[in-house]
Amino acid sequence: MKIVDIFAIVQNSLYSVQYDGKPYDEFKTLFDQWQDIEYLEDFFENNKKDLENGIYKHFSIEEAIERTTLEAAKFEQTIRKSAENSIYNPDEDNTLEHLIFKSLHKDILNNNYIESKAYGVKHKSWLRVYAIRLTENVYFVSGGGIKLTKAMTPDHLKKELKKLRTTTQYLKENFIVDEDDLGYLELGSYGEE
Repeated sequence: MKIVDIFAIVQNSLYSVQYDGKPYDEFKTLFDQWQDIEYLEDFFENNKKDLENGIYKHFSIEEAIERTTLEAAKFEQTIRKSAENSIYNPDEDNTLEHLIFKSLHKDILNNNYIESKAYGVKHKSWLRVYAIRLTENVYFVSGGGIKLTKAMTPDHLKKELKKLRTTTQYLKENFIVDEDDLGYLELGSYGEE
């Protein structure tokens, strides 16, 4: 596993995990998948029961694909803009901390390694990006998914919970407690294999 600096600048706010054996980091992979019609068709076909019986009962597979591709492009732009604001205007409300990421759990026991989620930009969005919050406005994207059910019970979402824990463990094992510690990591470049 390695950490990828999405913006490749010295003082960043948004990083992504690249798992061993994967060609790209999770942020790139996620947004590429959400633009890939074949991937989405397979996903919605394999999760048709959740699409028809979950929270979003009135979407056909074709409508779900169209909704996902349109929203994903806006969602990525929103995350990127919020990450930039987190660097250059951290006291404003349109940062990763205030606009995008929220704690995944209601009860937060401490302020370190908070499992977080970001919702897509549409009202009642099913798009999710999952990340570990290291400190204010510093996040490590561990993955994401299309959440068609209320609970995180489908296998593809359980996998995302596991990836959050794996990312936390990696940060702890490498003694990454705050953004100053990132200087000890060899960061990969965004979009590189």
